Amino acid sequence: MDCPFCKEKIADKAIKCKHCGSMLEEVEPKIKKEKLYYKDERVSVTSSRVIIDNKTFALRNITSVSIGENKAKFDSGLFVVILIICFISIVIVQFSKWGGLGFFSLFKLPDAFSSASPFLSMVTSGGEQPVLSNENNEYIEKIIKAINEAIINS
Repeated sequence: MDCPFCKEKIADKAIKCKHCGSMLEEVEPKIKKEKLYYKDERVSVTSSRVIIDNKTFALRNITSVSIGENKAKFDSGLFVVILIICFISIVIVQFSKWGGLGFFSLFKLPDAFSSASPFLSMVTSGGEQPVLSNENNEYIEKIIKAINEAIINS
């Protein structure tokens, strides 16, 4: 049989799912009473679980959710290559039409720095983990609000 919460294979007589930790004794009544707090193409938040990109978290195992932000990363290799191109092309600018390549390279210099992106961080019994990244901060805040509401009302 499949676990009704995480859809993994479990024994027919199982009382608790070995994959997600959900209790299976009262499966039918819980499924019928499950309230939907949020749903889109990637995320579903109900009164008993949170599903993000086909990964299921039992709501009772979630202790907190928050918004985090990946730090901007610096690609030193790309930075050095761009600086070398700039230097060489500026030196030969007097001798050929290819000197303009150095000035073009200056426009690529910001690519050496990747931008920071917000993510949904979830603390469960297994520890803290980033579970959803999205450039839209409001989208993540909306999901956090739904998860918090489900935790409070469950």
